[in-house]
Amino acid sequence: MRTDIEVDCRELEAPEPLNLVVSKLPFLNATNRLKMLHRLKPQMLLNILNENNFKYEIVEDDEMFQIFIWKE
Repeated sequence: MRTDIEVDCRELEAPEPLNLVVSKLPFLNATNRLKMLHRLKPQMLLNILNENNFKYEIVEDDEMFQIFIWKE
C-alpha cells in the first residue's frame, strides 16, 4: 500500500501547479504516490509524466480532477 502525498492546486494559478508537482516528482518511490487536486486537467503535466516514465491515473468528478502519480 502506497502513502499519498496530497497537493491541492485548485486555487493556484498557472504555472504554480505544474512547478509544484514537478518539484515533488524526485521524491516519489515504491512506497508513496502524489495525489494532485486540480480544477483542470493538467495536460502539460501529463506530457512531462509520459516523457519521464511516471504512471498516473485521473479521477474526474463534477468539482475537480484527482491525479494520482507514482513511479514503479
